[in-house]
Amino acid sequence: EAGPGMYASCSIGFNGWDPSGNPAVITAGHCTLDGTDQNTLLAPETQQDPVTTALGTFGASVFGGPGNATVNPDNPDPATFGTDVAVIDSINPDLELVPEVTHWASEDLSETTTRITGVGTPVVGAPVCRSGLTTGWTCGFVQELAIFTVPGHNNGTDPADIRAVTGFISDFQGAPGDSGGPVISGSTALGLVSAGFDTDKDGAIDKV
Repeated sequence: EAGPGMYASCSIGFNGWDPSGNPAVITAGHCTLDGTDQNTLLAPETQQDPVTTALGTFGASVFGGPGNATVNPDNPDPATFGTDVAVIDSINPDLELVPEVTHWASEDLSETTTRITGVGTPVVGAPVCRSGLTTGWTCGFVQELAIFTVPGHNNGTDPADIRAVTGFISDFQGAPGDSGGPVISGSTALGLVSAGFDTDKDGAIDKV
């Protein structure tokens, strides 16, 4: 929730457990706006329905280096390289978390899914698919592994707000709202959608 009656959309990545065995969900760290957002709610079935079903609350998150550190692309310091991940804790007990990724092929999201059976490491050329709230189900291949620089939340007013995220790039693009969604290869979890909304020459995504 981005403010009273205001919401920012992201996708759920994978379900899991915290160190105490309580259910948790992971998504992209940038979805927390550097930890300033707290509450998460599930998207309604239709745009006409109210947003009322709680998912949980954001816990630990990072977007960029440790503590959301920025990177200097002209003189990159490996200590500022990081990731883009957030944990959602205090899951609504009325929800049943399942180890599955929806294909968005029907109104009932549970009808067409892939069951996740493990966690793997991406390799160039591997087939991958992505599930996202905005663009649904898309498949392609891993093209490159790298550390990518992406604009931070304050980049519009602070050009130095650049974050370095370790990850991989594929031959499909996402759209706002797909952030945090799962990227899988077969039934193996590989990562989360972090960026990739614009890979043109404007520098939105550059390698370190």
